[in-house]
Amino acid sequence: MLTRRSFFKVSAGLLGLLAIPKVVEAKPGKYATLIDLTKCDGCKDEPIPLCVKACREENSHRFPVPKRPIPDYWPRKFHEDWEPKKDKIDTLTPYNWIFVQKVDVDGETIYIPRRCMHCDNPPCVRGCPFGALSKQPEGNTVIDHSICFGGAKCRDVCPWGIPQRQAGVGMYLKLVPRHPL
Repeated sequence: MLTRRSFFKVSAGLLGLLAIPKVVEAKPGKYATLIDLTKCDGCKDEPIPLCVKACREENSHRFPVPKRPIPDYWPRKFHEDWEPKKDKIDTLTPYNWIFVQKVDVDGETIYIPRRCMHCDNPPCVRGCPFGALSKQPEGNTVIDHSICFGGAKCRDVCPWGIPQRQAGVGMYLKLVPRHPL
């Protein structure tokens, strides 16, 4: 009997065959990642999935350090403060750049590592009115936190809802109104 999962495996394999010429024609100096979802088990026996742990260890020096007290974004009367939730690993945050989503499909559990997809034509780069995001020559999409105003336009236009912002950092602190209007 052909299960839904078996159908998807076969379909993905056949589609992969069609994509081989694209892989061969890849441009030198570009990077990509390939995740075989049939092999990912979400590191069930680990307290933290190994990909999450490795990413956090490798990038911890890049995590934001907000200045306190954090001013609200004007004219909004709130801000996003992820720092007290630094250890949260089940969603994307400014302190957690990958998480493993557990999905049940037709009685089978699939684990999907979720992170920035580094799109070929990223809407977040085009959607940021301040030019804080850029597509690097190697293929990665990068946020320059020193000029990010925290308006979350990048997250709004991202089909995956990926970019997250920690308030209390960046250029906005220099421009925030000091007195309530």
